[in-house]
Order: sequence, then C-alpha cells, then structure tokens
Amino acid sequence: MMRETLEFFKLLSDETRFRVVMLLMEEELAVCELVGILDLPQPKVSKALAKLRDLGLVLDQRKEKYMYYSINPEKERFIRILKETKGTCSNLCLVAEDTKKLKEKSYTLICCDIDKNGVKGDE
Repeated sequence: MMRETLEFFKLLSDETRFRVVMLLMEEELAVCELVGILDLPQPKVSKALAKLRDLGLVLDQRKEKYMYYSINPEKERFIRILKETKGTCSNLCLVAEDTKKLKEKSYTLICCDIDKNGVKGDE
C-alpha cells in the first residue's frame, strides 16, 4: 500500500498527468477530447494515460473508434485525495482553463470529428 501511494504522488507530480486526472475527475473523456482540451500532442497524452492506467488509477474502454478514459471508482482513497486537491487547485490557471474548455465543449468540434449537432463522425 505504501508503494502504491508513493507511485500515485509521483505520477501526479507530472503536469500533463495532473491535468489529465483533474479533467477525468469531471467526466469520462476520449483521448481526442483530452488532446483538444490540453492542446498537447496525442502521443504525449496517450503516454500520460498509459502510466495512469498502469497504476490502476484510470480505466479505459473502447467505444466505436474512440478510447475513453475514466477514474477507477475502486481507488477510493485516491479519489478522496483527488477531490480535495481539485477543490483547492481549481484556481490554478491551467486547471481552470482546462475545466472551462471541458464545459464549453468547443474543442471537440475539431479534435474528435464532431458535427455541430454533437454527433461524432462515423456514428
């Protein structure tokens, strides 16, 4: 348990992984959505997600042609820490900007091939 806790904090010390986790605390997201919100290259986002998945902090699920990620509900003690952290860091510039983009959904029209009716391409 101690090793897993240390790994958890080590993973969150990376800005990309931290931003990804803060967004996933809001809702399940596809890789393309995360790329659009974070304005980072897809390989960098995917690498961050892989490390979070390896720890078991996030789960992945394929839906159609998209891979979606969510916080693993079984990691209750980490979720408690993340909720507390989210509450105290919501004023941080990048986290606040990321959350605003998520709520506006403006990034998805370009990044995930979504039309103006909210329908993803090939659906």
